[in-house]
Amino acid sequence: MFPGLQIVLTLHGYFLSSEPHGLVVVSRCECISKCFFNMTCRSLFYRTSSKTCYLSDAVYTKDDLPVSSDMQYLVWKRDGCGNGYSWNPKLHLCYNVHTGSPKSWTDAENTCIQDGGHLLKVDNLETNLLMNHFAVKHGVSMWLGGTDIKEEGTWVWADNTSIKSVWWNTEGGQPQRRTDQNCLALVHSSDNAVNKWHDHNCTKGHRYVCQLPVEPTPC
Repeated sequence: MFPGLQIVLTLHGYFLSSEPHGLVVVSRCECISKCFFNMTCRSLFYRTSSKTCYLSDAVYTKDDLPVSSDMQYLVWKRDGCGNGYSWNPKLHLCYNVHTGSPKSWTDAENTCIQDGGHLLKVDNLETNLLMNHFAVKHGVSMWLGGTDIKEEGTWVWADNTSIKSVWWNTEGGQPQRRTDQNCLALVHSSDNAVNKWHDHNCTKGHRYVCQLPVEPTPC
């Protein structure tokens, strides 16, 4: 259906102890389609007896799940998107969310580089909303892949394309154009509003998201 992309049946007979909201569908194929077009869906559960579909923004192993006999668990996979990375088909994005110990911007970027990628490039509204989802879910601020280290006031992504987006916290005077604040962060808001961009000191510790380049797969 989608070149280089597949949904893989990884587990039989396991389900979440805290059952997510389910939707009755015609078939497992309809459940897969709903996950594909859902921005944050990384995996799905399908109950064969009732044809009920459960979408999830996480990926699980059997150690995370109790037994539920008639359940199938499927996970998205993409060519070149493995080793702990997840595939978002709507955004064509291969990403890995790091919510463990906070790191400086440079250490976070180096971790992504070791995987063959970079810190996340947020160049559209949907990707910014995805980052906002992670920040709210985990209650943390997060590094993005932008910096003006090379030239003060000229913000670029890792691929040297200009940052033209509009999610700076302009009401708070961002970016502040200070020579000691050269790295881009999405700052978590305690009221769960859409989080805003700030320029931060690059040595500050934040969580982060890496992305890998995904090469087109020949049909």
